[in-house]
Amino acid sequence: MIGTTFANRYEILDQLGEGASADVWKANDTHQNQLVALKLFRPGLSTIHAYGEATVLTALEGPSILRVYNADTFGDIPYIATRIAGMGTAEAFVAVNPLGLPADTVVSWMRQALVGLGACHDRRLVHRDIKPANIFLDTPEFALLGDFGLAYQLDLDGTSPAEGSPHTIAPEMWATGRGSVASDIYSMGVSTYRLLIGKWPFDATTREEISALVQAGDYTRLRDVAPHVSRRLAERVEKAMALDPASRYSTWREMHAELGRSGVVSRVWRQHRPHPGHDRCWVETSRLSGLPHDVCVLPKDARHVDIEVRCASGAKRRVARMCRARVETTRLAVTLRDVFDHF
Repeated sequence: MIGTTFANRYEILDQLGEGASADVWKANDTHQNQLVALKLFRPGLSTIHAYGEATVLTALEGPSILRVYNADTFGDIPYIATRIAGMGTAEAFVAVNPLGLPADTVVSWMRQALVGLGACHDRRLVHRDIKPANIFLDTPEFALLGDFGLAYQLDLDGTSPAEGSPHTIAPEMWATGRGSVASDIYSMGVSTYRLLIGKWPFDATTREEISALVQAGDYTRLRDVAPHVSRRLAERVEKAMALDPASRYSTWREMHAELGRSGVVSRVWRQHRPHPGHDRCWVETSRLSGLPHDVCVLPKDARHVDIEVRCASGAKRRVARMCRARVETTRLAVTLRDVFDHF
């Protein structure tokens, strides 16, 4: 493809990404004399209901929307041309931070993406493919919702056909084949979970396995795998992921407001690669003293582990204070939650 011209308009310069349903290319739009991200769907793939109304997509504007320049079909290939985000996607950040991103960063990104989602929902358009790979970063602090390749104008009954990526498809879509704005809220919750811990909530690989787990709501609760995430934030993520659509946030505005409330992110911890001889380790910088704190889990024997809390000081991070407690492995998750809650 590189060096060719698509649709008598787009000069293909480089490949930006590839997926199961489409490839993304860096291209020069010779009509507008600008660089774009050109997403080409597989030939004959039934994708966008809104392609019949390209103006719906190109009218999407706002500070948290990755601008859509054009949406059309050339031959039997649907395509969409958007602005290029300078820092790539949130999923790319997960790839280099496999243990998850700091909660304050994740909350900031998701609140900005929710504003972008609001621009869709206010036009009766559902995104249907919200995931970290479709949240783009202009800078590490500035997130945009993008890739409207599966966007759909809601039917008169407020629903849409089921569509999306397996890990983020809402349970009602699997069960009934129909979704709604509540399905986008669910996908926002799943995306937040993944960004916080670096893993999908439903640990499976095939569509059939994922579908069964999603419809049963069978996933590891957020704080069982990430005890450093605040109780308030975990509650908000899991509300968005509620099995019953009526139990989720009713609108993007409600989720946006709840994520922004005081106490959702009280202290910022980051899980990192364990120190030598340790099982799991976290680091935090106190907003008050500026002294870095560490919480580490050290193996002891078949039934016990030690939890070590250290406060370090100085450029060489010398330990200024330290305490250690031994707990049974069966009590580890509960104890870690208590440690982070009372820090």
